[in-house]
Amino acid sequence: MKAFVTGGTGFIGSHLVDRLVKEGHEVICLVKKNRKDLKKLGTEAVEVSYLKKVGVEIVYGDLRSKKSLIKIANRIKSVDVVFHLAALARAYEYLGVKDYFLTNVEGTRNLLEAFKKKRIEKFIYISSIEAVGKSKTGKPLTEESPCNPVGIYGRTKRLAELLTLEYYKKYGMPNCILRFPMTYGPRSTLLWPRLFNLVRKGFYPIVGSGETKFEFCFVGNEVEGMMKAAKADNISGEIFFISDERSYKIKEVLEAIAKEMNVDLKIIHLPYTLAYLLAINIEGLSKIFKFYPFAVPETGRPAFSRRTIDWTTKDSWICDISKAKRVLKYKPPFSLREGLRITINWFREIGLLGD
Repeated sequence: MKAFVTGGTGFIGSHLVDRLVKEGHEVICLVKKNRKDLKKLGTEAVEVSYLKKVGVEIVYGDLRSKKSLIKIANRIKSVDVVFHLAALARAYEYLGVKDYFLTNVEGTRNLLEAFKKKRIEKFIYISSIEAVGKSKTGKPLTEESPCNPVGIYGRTKRLAELLTLEYYKKYGMPNCILRFPMTYGPRSTLLWPRLFNLVRKGFYPIVGSGETKFEFCFVGNEVEGMMKAAKADNISGEIFFISDERSYKIKEVLEAIAKEMNVDLKIIHLPYTLAYLLAINIEGLSKIFKFYPFAVPETGRPAFSRRTIDWTTKDSWICDISKAKRVLKYKPPFSLREGLRITINWFREIGLLGD
């Protein structure tokens, strides 16, 4: 397979590149020439030099520039599969609508346009559970669930999904869409080290009972999903949710993290009313104070808010992977325990977990 990857220096994309290279596939990565803004945002999981070291061909261009992408596509003799992962993630919603639209929507359109007339086997668009929005019934979301995205990120990912499907319907461009949920794993340094270090201290405050279910997917399982999609036949125009084998309870994940770190964890259960009042106060003070917990340095958002309460007290962000298992023959290779062990060991190796 000859693969063209966007977002190859990112968290999930870099793991995909590793897998492709390990299996002996030829890999070309689209890389932005001016990387100052990416470094400032902290979106890079690996350096470009790492990609070169593992044998990846680097092409310089910009998703926002259709001209540069068409030039690249014309220069490349052939490509079998395009993996489109590059996007502005939810963590950067403070940047505003324009940046999200130009990158997530127009960037996807530009890439589709560049490869529209190329004889590719598949264009795989990596979307998000947020393109669908919260489950309003408490039941797992499926590919047939109505889409009610929340926030700039979710709305732009859904628009990019619709564009991808349009290029299949109008031009016969073979493509499929994979929706990923909350993801963790090595090279994810934006927010997870803070959570893991709090658990390491032996206590963790949560709102309510901790029985709420959510998706907590190991990056290796998502890579498996992408590889299965790349090799599957007759899936053009299809959408698939990719996640771990099952959804987890918040309390279950916290206790699993503590167990892997040999920590005796005490979970502090905050009453809903107290938590709600605390969230309102932190949200209000975040407009004045720009330091933690009023503003998380990596995102600019409050560490605790009404949004936090919402997802930790309702079974809203859960999905059903039955279709991926049935059609793609997808089977998550990593359990929760295995994923956590790999992640914690990596955090320790690079000094992100305290003594």
